[in-house]
Amino acid sequence: MEPEEDDDLLAAEYVLGVLPLDQRIAAQNREKTQPAFAAMIAVWQARLTPLNDATSEVAPSREVFQRLESRLFPLAPRKS
Repeated sequence: MEPEEDDDLLAAEYVLGVLPLDQRIAAQNREKTQPAFAAMIAVWQARLTPLNDATSEVAPSREVFQRLESRLFPLAPRKS
């Protein structure tokens, strides 16, 4: 893949929110310092925003929410 294609894919993944934290922070820093990369992000935001606007928000059931929350934020092991 060409470097510009790599950057375009990175910008798309950044906008989708699927990057690991370290890569997300790096992309945020590049967005602030590299106008060409910031422009790629803007293009992906413009492409993907209509998809988000076309859907309605649905709240998960209490059970699903609790399962998600426990997977995302597990309790620290207790010391005895």
